[in-house]
Amino acid sequence: MRGTYAFFWKGMKEFFSSKEAMFWTFLFPIMFGLLFAAVFGTPGTISPIPVGYVPEQGNATVSDAMIHAMENATYHSKHLFDVHEYSDKNAAMAYMKNGSIHAVILFGANFSENIMHGAKAGNLTVIVDKRDPQEYQLVSSVLGSFIASFEKSISMQKLNITLAYINSTGTISPENKTFVENWLKSMTVPVSVSYEEYAGQSTASIMRLWYETAAIGITFIFSGMIFSSSMIARETERGTARRLINTRTGATAMLVGNMLTVIVVEMFSAFLIVLSFYAVLGEWMTIDWRVLLMLLIAATSTVALGLLISSFTRTQKAATGAANAIAWPISFITGIFIPSSLLPDWMRDIGNYFPASALLRGVRHIVIYGGSLSAYVPQITMAIAMTVAFIFAGAIAFHWRMKND
Repeated sequence: MRGTYAFFWKGMKEFFSSKEAMFWTFLFPIMFGLLFAAVFGTPGTISPIPVGYVPEQGNATVSDAMIHAMENATYHSKHLFDVHEYSDKNAAMAYMKNGSIHAVILFGANFSENIMHGAKAGNLTVIVDKRDPQEYQLVSSVLGSFIASFEKSISMQKLNITLAYINSTGTISPENKTFVENWLKSMTVPVSVSYEEYAGQSTASIMRLWYETAAIGITFIFSGMIFSSSMIARETERGTARRLINTRTGATAMLVGNMLTVIVVEMFSAFLIVLSFYAVLGEWMTIDWRVLLMLLIAATSTVALGLLISSFTRTQKAATGAANAIAWPISFITGIFIPSSLLPDWMRDIGNYFPASALLRGVRHIVIYGGSLSAYVPQITMAIAMTVAFIFAGAIAFHWRMKND
């Protein structure tokens, strides 16, 4: 026990004497989390979508009405579109190619005439710039919703004209009139949709808490894996591990002491992140025993993985490089940095089983959605099993290497 205590305090002193280590462990995750929370967790203003169109030739009654509606479409008192007129398709496409507009609307021949007289459907071509995937999704969604709404308004106007004609001609008997009216209305609007919002936490609050847990995940992944592997590799490089290998208690004390150092540093960094978010953004993440338990297991799992990495590297520099090479991809593919809903299935599956990411999802489930711990018992059990496996595999590999080098 005295050996473990000695290595623990030795590691703490060395860690806090390194300005670089303190920056990457404490300041970098806080800066990262606050920056993304400020950008995505703060309600922003709507930027009008630049859209171009080519005017319809001839009768342009309906197309002009559509463009007028587009110019005046608003959301929360902000215009949705910045509409530009062009002489032809080539001129409009030239502006799209240089990024000035994100979509082009082209009206087919006799667009208005066909709609007004019902001879044919009005043909409309919408060209959306797909070079920016995120911008493409936004433009497609907003434009699609607007066009669907405009199409519905045309259908309702045509329905009203039809009903007025029926009433004026008296071609339908009074007893069938109501049925015909309802039938035509149901054809025009087959589904009536009403939207309600669940009045839970605001979207901004959810995003801030999401990036707060992401910052904790980042410090766990990098501090846990990189510093635990480099600290143990440093003992190997100095020869300390070789001198202690014949005294099992001494070697075990060295491993446990160094691992405890990193776990304490990780938990302290998580505490600083929570305080920083509260001080800067006024967002307090409630940490009860369930959250604390999952954070502690997650921190231990990354330290255990760092131990395993150190067992297969000969120098501190090699251990740091190997841990970095593993930590960066893991932070992306496990859903710690990027929402898991945006990841491919195989990445989502890795995140479901990788201990740190699985437990951070559990933390989000509790602090953001008010979920219960029972829903994450399988993930916790799996995380504990994998952490123990990492520790045993790392310790066995470490002792084997020291004896055979």
